[in-house]
Amino acid sequence: MSLGLRGLAACVPGGWKFTRSWPAVSLLSAALAALLVWGGVSALFTGVLVALGMVTHSLGDALTRAGVPLLWPLVHRGRRWWMVRAPLTFATGDGWQETAVRWACLAGTVPVALLAL
Repeated sequence: MSLGLRGLAACVPGGWKFTRSWPAVSLLSAALAALLVWGGVSALFTGVLVALGMVTHSLGDALTRAGVPLLWPLVHRGRRWWMVRAPLTFATGDGWQETAVRWACLAGTVPVALLAL
């Protein structure tokens, strides 16, 4: 949750000041996790959310020029470390492409959050 909070802060112009402090973010993340458990969110649903976040993160990395080692540890063309990239990639930073991907992923969290209700 702490990484999620820091990612959300990156979407807000100027960011959230408290996300610069790891202790503050950690305490808020622990409180949010406790609310989820107290609210009855199942372990299965939480696991699905974590898996969905991991897949989304890997696909996002594949959109960058650096790529992502999705095929590791398989050998491909004689190499074990092979970076997979999307056909259209962009440089990381604060370009419009990265902002569009960030907002698309953020918008995708709304339907998933509604499933928890």
